[in-house]
Amino acid sequence: MSTFLLISILLPTQSFAHNGKKDELGGHFRSSDCAYLLHSPTELARSAKNMNELIALIKANNTNEKCKALLSPDTVDLEGYSFPSSTPKETPASTTPAPKPSAALEMGKTYTATLEKCTDGDTANFNINGTIYKTRFLYIDTPESTTQKEPFGKEASEYTCNFLKQGTIKLETDGGDLFDKYDRLLAWVFVDGKLHQEEITKAGFVEDFYDYGTYKYEDRVIAAMSFAKTNYTGMYEINKPVATTTKESTTESNTSTEDDTIEEDNKDGTEVVSKDTTETDKTDNSTSTVKESTNAETATETKVTEKVLATDELVEETEVGNGYIITGLIVAMFYFMLPRIKLGMGVQPVLAHKLSFKKWWINFILLGVYIALWWLLLIVIVIELIHLAKSRKQSVA
Repeated sequence: MSTFLLISILLPTQSFAHNGKKDELGGHFRSSDCAYLLHSPTELARSAKNMNELIALIKANNTNEKCKALLSPDTVDLEGYSFPSSTPKETPASTTPAPKPSAALEMGKTYTATLEKCTDGDTANFNINGTIYKTRFLYIDTPESTTQKEPFGKEASEYTCNFLKQGTIKLETDGGDLFDKYDRLLAWVFVDGKLHQEEITKAGFVEDFYDYGTYKYEDRVIAAMSFAKTNYTGMYEINKPVATTTKESTTESNTSTEDDTIEEDNKDGTEVVSKDTTETDKTDNSTSTVKESTNAETATETKVTEKVLATDELVEETEVGNGYIITGLIVAMFYFMLPRIKLGMGVQPVLAHKLSFKKWWINFILLGVYIALWWLLLIVIVIELIHLAKSRKQSVA
């Protein structure tokens, strides 16, 4: 019963848009199904004339041994890229990289900008030195509110639009690319010194991260996500443990009632003894009255003792049950965070990512099972930690 009630307490949100850095070809393996995604084809990738040559290059330049073993033409997603024809005249125009909006911007620089148009929670148009740049905010991924209508997409869009109108805007370029494959500028966004990506994450309107490398402020955004989940802000308000608070209040109320009953029983017993003692003084049958008084007192003490023992047993059972649930909850929370921790340290998960899903409602159903069987979940966690230690040791070596 307690496990079923706790299913509604926490919705795990540990899902990942991507699994990490791009390789030399400009792509990477997706951790959930080992599909290879060719995001930004480099010159090395463009040197492949067909799928077989591309697969050979992937195997030679990617370090994910597990996914390479499953690599086949069916598991490669070119994301719109097509191979060049062997005849130069038939070379498709799509193989020529589209020109970027401007070559005036540089990596690692900060530029003052003005807002031209707010698109959604993580996209807007800015004017920098007379040039309009459609900008994708670095590192965060908010719910959609344009072509798709996702929960909290409208709230995320409204938060961003209001935030961008509060002061001076500065854009800071960072990472490995100035522009993405859709020619959108990639930048950190500051308004009067406040980092937008950090503030909207604290507000609870960021559902995911995208990570193609190392970014300057990613630690601040990850800490903001922890804050949002701990304080149940925005989309994470549904995780607030209302059921646990109600149960604890009910337990305290029942304990208080039991204590009041015991006190009243003690009071009644005292009155009986006092009354019998008075009557003993007024009668000649002193011996008989004393025995009756003693019997009444003994019966009262027995009754009180039984009630106290019953109350202690109830409290003990409640404490044991709560301890089991809390332990399971802690183990489950650490389990859902473990893939993010390992990916953050550059190590692929072994099992954990296979036992969780991007769709929250599937993880919602699994949470109750994981809490009830937390001791089995510990085995997976131990395996992941051993794998992490070995991988880190090999990396240092």
